[in-house]
Amino acid sequence: MQKQHPHIIAEDTPPASPESRPESTVTHEVLNLVAANDEFKGRWESLGQLLPVRLVALQRVAAMESAAATARLAGFRCTDRRVGEYLAGKSVKQADLSLNVRLIVKGYNNVLKLVHSSYPQIAFIENHVRQLHDLMLGNTRTVNPQEPTELSLDAAQLIKDTDQLLREGPLHPLLVIADFSCRFRSIKPFSEGNNRLTWLLSRLLLLRSGYSFVSYCSLEHFIEKTLPEYEKLSGNGDQPNDHHWLVMFLKAMSGARADLTARIEHEKEVLKLANPYREIIRVVQEHGRSTISRIMESTGVNRNTLKIRLRKLVGEKYLVQHGSGKGTYYTIQGLHLQ
Repeated sequence: MQKQHPHIIAEDTPPASPESRPESTVTHEVLNLVAANDEFKGRWESLGQLLPVRLVALQRVAAMESAAATARLAGFRCTDRRVGEYLAGKSVKQADLSLNVRLIVKGYNNVLKLVHSSYPQIAFIENHVRQLHDLMLGNTRTVNPQEPTELSLDAAQLIKDTDQLLREGPLHPLLVIADFSCRFRSIKPFSEGNNRLTWLLSRLLLLRSGYSFVSYCSLEHFIEKTLPEYEKLSGNGDQPNDHHWLVMFLKAMSGARADLTARIEHEKEVLKLANPYREIIRVVQEHGRSTISRIMESTGVNRNTLKIRLRKLVGEKYLVQHGSGKGTYYTIQGLHLQ
């Protein structure tokens, strides 16, 4: 007999007891969202055929956006751009990026890199969850002598059940992963960093379930966008609402998927340009925004020639021009850096 997930049930399952949490309903909306993500998963191998260096660049931008979104979800003010500069080793003023944000994004980025590079070897077990949590917090962790050396029985059982369900396959992996993230976030097994760890573990499970495209998009950015709607619908209560969470999670995946599709198409269009134009676009991509002086410094092209090329790129909507005169800078069309 196949094991039923405790909170996503089939239609013929007996009603839950009054003490149990509300159970998720697989509606037509949910089915459509799952199907769309699965369809993209199947297309990704052909869609994502770019030069390895460009895939690395997409992954780096997505990691920067994810780390920044996570810091904002934790209640800190920061921009994607400043976080990207900091993670790239550039000097960022304290006023633009607080110490707390630096610690959060550095730890988050460290775990992201490990998950992306080693997810096949990171078994979903309690010990690995604790290790990822320790790596995420790094030297920022507040010593709490009352924090147990082992996870609570609820958290440990959740990890075990989720791993078993994903390996045995009685339920769709997206339903299992979304439900795990909802419950893990609610259990709060650690004294700090539970929300951040939830997003990282969700990403790990998605990758281990074959959704390799999530390495190149920021799920966290779209969770940041959809979480307020979930909190509004669920009334900000202590008990999570499984169905609203499931819809929020799947919508975040769909948003990230659509954003990645647009970026892939943009990359393919850029490849059609002559190399001097591609070089300008790469400089702007690398920095998020670039002035003429910065592009000149990076490319070695003289100002007059560069202005002509920039006009062409702006006219053909590869770049967006902001401001005028000495304050002019350029960004990538459609890139949602905050």
